[in-house]
This record gives sequence, C-alpha cells and structure tokens, in this order.
Amino acid sequence: MPTSSSRARAAVRRAFTLVELLVVVGAVALVASTVVVSVVGTRERARDTRRLEDTKQLQTALELYYTTNLRYPARLDELVPAYIAVIPKDPNGSVYAYAALGSASTCGSYHLGANFENAGHAGLQADSDQPAVSTCTGSAADFSGRDVASCGGAAGADRCYDIVPEILALQEMGIPPPAPGATPPPPGSQVAGAGESLNFSGGGGTPVFVHADIQPRDVSVGDIQTVTAEVGDAAGVVEMKTETVLDHSIQIKFMQPIDGAQPGCTSCRWRVSWEVNDTSHNTYHTVITAKNSQGRTNSVTLAWTDPCSPGLSGNWTLDGNCTITGVNGVENGNFTGAAGYTMTISAGATWVFNDGYSFSPSGATIAISNSGQISKTELWIRDQDSDGYAPSATDQLAQSTQPTNYISRASASGTNDCYDLDATAKTGQTTYYSVTRGTSGEGNDSAGQTWNSYDYNCDAAETKEYTSTANCI
Repeated sequence: MPTSSSRARAAVRRAFTLVELLVVVGAVALVASTVVVSVVGTRERARDTRRLEDTKQLQTALELYYTTNLRYPARLDELVPAYIAVIPKDPNGSVYAYAALGSASTCGSYHLGANFENAGHAGLQADSDQPAVSTCTGSAADFSGRDVASCGGAAGADRCYDIVPEILALQEMGIPPPAPGATPPPPGSQVAGAGESLNFSGGGGTPVFVHADIQPRDVSVGDIQTVTAEVGDAAGVVEMKTETVLDHSIQIKFMQPIDGAQPGCTSCRWRVSWEVNDTSHNTYHTVITAKNSQGRTNSVTLAWTDPCSPGLSGNWTLDGNCTITGVNGVENGNFTGAAGYTMTISAGATWVFNDGYSFSPSGATIAISNSGQISKTELWIRDQDSDGYAPSATDQLAQSTQPTNYISRASASGTNDCYDLDATAKTGQTTYYSVTRGTSGEGNDSAGQTWNSYDYNCDAAETKEYTSTANCI
C-alpha cells in the first residue's frame, strides 16, 4: 500500500501537472487569438485587392467607352453590356462611388472611388485625393477623395481610394513627377495648334504616361506624322504600340525608344513615324499602349481633329486655323467660318462650294495666296473602277461637268480604295478570292498600291481564299 510520503509526492506531481496544463491552455488561447487576428487581416487585404481589381476593370471599360463616344458615361450602368458584362460591386455589397465630371452634357472626366478596409494600403498613398467638383448632366453628385470622407461615407475614415483619368502619382514607382507642362492635359481639355485640337483620355495606372503627343495634326496626304510618348515604370517598359483608326482599317505601328535608351528602360521617350495616306476624317484616334517586363499594360488615347478635312458631303464649319492645298471644299452643304480662325488657300489651290449653297466666313479670315481661288462649282473624286469607293479624299477635281473616271464626292461610299483598277477590290469587301487582284502589266495605280495582291478589302493584309483539299479535323 502506498505510504503517506508516497501519496504526498503523487499529489505534488498532480499539482505540477495542473500548472503545466494552465500554461498550455494560456498558450493555446494566445496562439488562437493571433490566428484569428491574422485571418481577419488576410480577409481584409483580400477584399481590398478585389476592390483594386474592380476599379481597374471599371477604368478600362470607361476608357473604351470614351474612345467610342468621346465622353464618359453619366452613370456606370451605361457601360453594360457593350463595354463590360456587369458592373462589379464592393465585397460588402455596396456600389462603388462614381461621378461623371464636367458641365451640362459634356462629361469630359470622371471620379471613381472605393472604400478600403486597410488604412495602411499602399494604394491610398498613390491615389488621386481629388475634392468634390462639378458634375455633368445625369451624374450623381461628386464625392471627396481626400481620404477623410471615405468616398462620401463616414468622415475621418481615411480609406477612400479614388482615381480619375489623369496621370496618378509617380512616387509609387520611384519616378519623379514630370516637369510643369510635360503632363498631358486632363480629358476634355483642348490644346490649340495650327488648325487642330488634341484631346487626351486614359493614362491612369501603370506603366505611367508622363507625356504623349502627335505632330503635325494639320496634314495632307504624303506628310510624315510622328507620335512621341514618355513613359515610366520601375519594372521597365519593353514594348510601345500605336493603333490609329482610319476609314476602314486600323494602322498598327511599334514605337522605338530614343535618346540612346533601350527597351526595358524605366523612364524614357519613345517615337514612331508614318506617311499620311488618309485625311478624310474630321476626327482621328491613336491609342498608345505601353507594356512592362511583367506583362502589365496601360494605354492613353489621343483624339485630334483636322479642320481642313470636311466630310464627303454636308454642312461644314471652319473651327481652327488651316491651310488648303490642292482641291477641296464643301459638297452639298454650307460653309461657315468661326470667328478668330484663318483659312489660307495656298498658291494654285481651289476651295469649292456648290451652287445653291452658301459660303459664309462669319468672322473667320480667308487668306488667298497668288493663283489660289474660291470657286462655285462641283467636286468630283476619282473612281476609275466605278465601285463607289475613292482611293483618296484629296484626289479631286473642281469643274461643272463630270470628268471621266470620277464620281460626285457626295455620292462616294467612302475613301481608301486600295486598288482602283478592280471593282471587287474596295474597303469593306467580304468575299475571298483565289486569284490576285490586277494583272501583270498594269503596274501600280495612283494610290501607290501594287497589283498582284490578295488584299481585296483594303485592310493591308493578304487574305487568300482557302483552296486546299486537305481534310479538316
């Protein structure tokens, strides 16, 4: 039987084990509380990450909308379904703060915001922090993005992440801010030039666009046009691409770094040039896309107008300084000038308006050089193959009677006919052919395009009808 001393020793052992148990329970409780805090923090960061992704998705849709409509939507639901399938909501179920900025119906900018849960999120140090400003017609009221109003919510939250379609803070990537005047103006603002205006949109996010421009914008066929852009990214910019929308095609060009820089540079200037072959638009769009070494892309859109290029037909107003070379004018419409602008008709050039329509400078200055003239007659545009499409909007004649191989400019279906010796070759052609357009001996047409090509739809791509007898799997 156990003695009294052995029973005492056993009791001591049991008491010690109880102390140990209490220590273990305390340690487990401490670890459990730490795990709970960690899980909660992880979930907060995950929700903030989703908010960041949602706002970037909305920003992309907004820029696509602007590229098409030259304005931003008054409400986010206008993006559905053409630009985004569904408007994302905050993880807590609420809608993201959005205001279209501008005056009247002119929505030239926007303000987009999300309430972060993590007050120390790096995005809060690099967002816009824009105060509430005026909104355009149909928009909800703007909100303060200065991190003290929680995107219009409870004051003092310090967690409003807000963005606008302007260049964001460069400090996030360790790139110094651009010098005054180097940053493109905010969307909706205009930059005056010789016969043109320029509009910027996009540019928020990374890689960061410090500057972007296209010169000259008042151009004629054969002129050399140059796009320049300064871009920064800590990961290095490896590719710069431009896409310019023409009448019936998109011209894609890749830019090259200049000033001795190489692809992968963290902050440098890029440039590309091309020969102008299309001046029939009143408004053009060039999208510049930058890609960094991690595959991330960002774009800015340059939209510019050329007041020396009226449409094929209809009324037209001179709303910028320009110089007329060759033959041009207004077909089946009235000419009106805006005060303060000058149209110079160069030596040997002719500006046309039709009988029955008016020519009203209305305060604009019309400067006519020696042998330049204004003529009340008809405009004819070359169409040798009678397919309704003209090689160029500037290949025109001014006379009262229809010349051979020409049609009335007002009746033209479009321009940029890449091969004006074959009626089946024209812009918008949807048929594939197993033979090349043209025959040996015809040489080049006056549009500078060669025979012996499968490019029937004038998109600058060879598209041959598939004639192989191989089995399709």
